[in-house]
Amino acid sequence: MVGSIVSLPLVWDFADMMNALMAIPNLVALLALNGVIVAETKKYLWDGNIEDDETAPKSVSDAANEVAEEEFKMVAAATEAE
Repeated sequence: MVGSIVSLPLVWDFADMMNALMAIPNLVALLALNGVIVAETKKYLWDGNIEDDETAPKSVSDAANEVAEEEFKMVAAATEAE
């Protein structure tokens, strides 16, 4: 509403200022979590443990294959029931 009655440069300046203010907490969080990020990166990438973690996220293709297999089983079970 205010943007429709003020000058365009003022609107852009306000938008730029808000973007800068949103970045500040993110930068502070990156500095605060720096040790955690390094430790997790070392644990999974540098030490080669990424394959050993059962909770590691699967690739999209693996997840899609699992969904397709479940759907195939459901269709097969429904077909057998008929």
